[in-house]
Amino acid sequence: ERELAVSDVIVVVNAGSSSIKFSAYGLAGGGMEPGVRGQIEGIYTAPKFTAKAPAGDVLSQKSWGQGTRLGHDGALEHVM
Repeated sequence: ERELAVSDVIVVVNAGSSSIKFSAYGLAGGGMEPGVRGQIEGIYTAPKFTAKAPAGDVLSQKSWGQGTRLGHDGALEHVM
């Protein structure tokens, strides 16, 4: 199995007023295969990050706690 280079990955980001959702796709075999997907919700109030594998298994989670004003820039930095 070949490792994916950064140029072999497409990341789709959807930013809302209090959340950022993302999906990563790997270019392989002439097509695209789903990769990690997830979101940070509760931006500016109680941010919570979740990332999942294509099968739905949770890969990573983080909560910042009530009153944390993470902001979209901080949330996107954490996702990347």
